[in-house]
Amino acid sequence: MVAIVKCAISLGVAMTLFACSSYNPIFYKNRKYLEVGSEFADRDFKICKIEAEKYLKDFKSKKAWKEAKRKALIGGIVGGAYLGSSNETFIGGILLGSLIGGFAGGFSTVGEDRVKPDIIKNNYITRCLNQKGYEIIGWY
Repeated sequence: MVAIVKCAISLGVAMTLFACSSYNPIFYKNRKYLEVGSEFADRDFKICKIEAEKYLKDFKSKKAWKEAKRKALIGGIVGGAYLGSSNETFIGGILLGSLIGGFAGGFSTVGEDRVKPDIIKNNYITRCLNQKGYEIIGWY
């Protein structure tokens, strides 16, 4: 039981650390970029990023809810099997595993673009920047 709580705390700390990072576009130095400069291009990027986050918010929350339910089910099965030496520990294992799995699933989706690029969000931002005249050659 103590090991499970330690694992949950470690997961929370790791997610907090990953929340500090983010992905940024690499601009091709085309005519538009050379005309406006990096500062203005970064401002346009931030505008497109906010627009993408607003637009994709509903999709992300639906995905987080779906992933939380899936991980809660898996966590309940694993928790019940791992801690299930009696009826009480079996039920407790199911509840604890479901709780930890649900939180892990929901939070992993909410912060996943901090850990790995959110391809749909990056595609949206790239398209937005392309419409403003920029060319994106990659992400870092």
